[in-house]
Amino acid sequence: MSTKDILNKIHQTIGAIPPIPLIVIMSSIVKLAPIAEPKISILLCGQRSEGKSVLYDSLGFENINILSEPITSAQLRGDAKKTSDSDKNEAIFSKDICIFEECTTLPLAIISEFKNLLTSYNYNLNKTKQTTSNLSCVFIGNSYTDIISNNDFTIDKLLSNFSAALKDEAFLSKQAALVPHYKDFLGKRNYNKIEPEHFDKFGKSLVELRPHTIDLSKIKIDDKFDSRAKGLITKLTSGIIKVMYLDKIPPNHVIDGIVEYASFFHALALGEFHNPLNSKSIKFVLEAIHGTTDDVEFVILYENRVLVKLLNKPLCLKYAINGFGVTENLLEYNFFNKNPNISIISPIIKNEHNGLILHQEFNYSPLTSKIINITGNIIPKDTDEEFNSIVIRMISNGETRKLPNFRGISNITLSLIKRQINKSFGTSISELKKSNIGVSDNSGFELIAFYDYIKDKDKYIL
Repeated sequence: MSTKDILNKIHQTIGAIPPIPLIVIMSSIVKLAPIAEPKISILLCGQRSEGKSVLYDSLGFENINILSEPITSAQLRGDAKKTSDSDKNEAIFSKDICIFEECTTLPLAIISEFKNLLTSYNYNLNKTKQTTSNLSCVFIGNSYTDIISNNDFTIDKLLSNFSAALKDEAFLSKQAALVPHYKDFLGKRNYNKIEPEHFDKFGKSLVELRPHTIDLSKIKIDDKFDSRAKGLITKLTSGIIKVMYLDKIPPNHVIDGIVEYASFFHALALGEFHNPLNSKSIKFVLEAIHGTTDDVEFVILYENRVLVKLLNKPLCLKYAINGFGVTENLLEYNFFNKNPNISIISPIIKNEHNGLILHQEFNYSPLTSKIINITGNIIPKDTDEEFNSIVIRMISNGETRKLPNFRGISNITLSLIKRQINKSFGTSISELKKSNIGVSDNSGFELIAFYDYIKDKDKYIL
């Protein structure tokens, strides 16, 4: 079964109607990871009615304990006073999976208990017996700030409605993931009603996998993460693999892609942005959104979109991988249709699924050094100014036979391109992004992507 087929099957299980941005399904898989993986904690935040707890409400079987405030430290350890002789005082820490809903104001004492548990996964049962916990937990709370770009992924904005105790760095750094639920980020999503029996069976399969271990000792995690972060990313990767593949092990390139998404969600808990689109994840991403790599010549990666150049065709597909990317696609599509006479814009010929995919014609060679082929290797495209100056000197000396070609284009040409962009869009740009530009052999150029030049124009905001 292909990666796209696996994700479509999960779509159906959770009631989502494809096509939807890749981040939506990856968010759902991360939310299910604590069901399959012991000893991880994740935090969900975002706007009301964005589906933060719907998956857990639908699972409804004994292994999952869904709790609301208030919670006491005594309940966590199991030494709460009985209200009757028949009451069972099972410690919350002794459970397999706990979902803590509406937990924006948990008191400091509770957070301290959780910080201690998430460090060692040991606790004192009834204050006396040292006990190991296999608890996986999910903290859920509403937060009403606007998240309209990747720059908004800060703790203060993501957790704007959460108490200071929950925003404590020592607590957040122990979360395997922070999963945001904001309309602008997730984009438009459609859902069918979840089929209870089907979903319940899937959930029970995940619970049965909790004791199953996956050897991830050889995975590669970005060195910007410390040892604790790498451990949490590894655990989250294991949980994601179980949700997607149950008891099977996926190919290495799929594991590499999952690691990048696990790194993205963990970085959010640290108040950082880790772009999951890179050379390590690209084959996984292509298989997830495009279905195959057989007809792909190369890709260009942006923060919110993937540009896929089809083999032997002057056609690029712009896939939005999150809601921000959908907005960028729609802004470009609308701008091009309102301004078809701007010659430097490569023609956009089709808009699929309300901005999820654009079809753009492009005959020029991309200037960017961010071109990646399907093996994940970067194709060098940088301009070699030193070499070009040698060619110019050869020409000035009258050496015209067997003259080598220029490598890239000169800074002078780039300045002319910048001037033309400023004129065409009626704006002033300080930085020219090479990933937006394609050039011909005679230094003519077209824009592959131009969202950067129109994003601040109010009349094109959707």
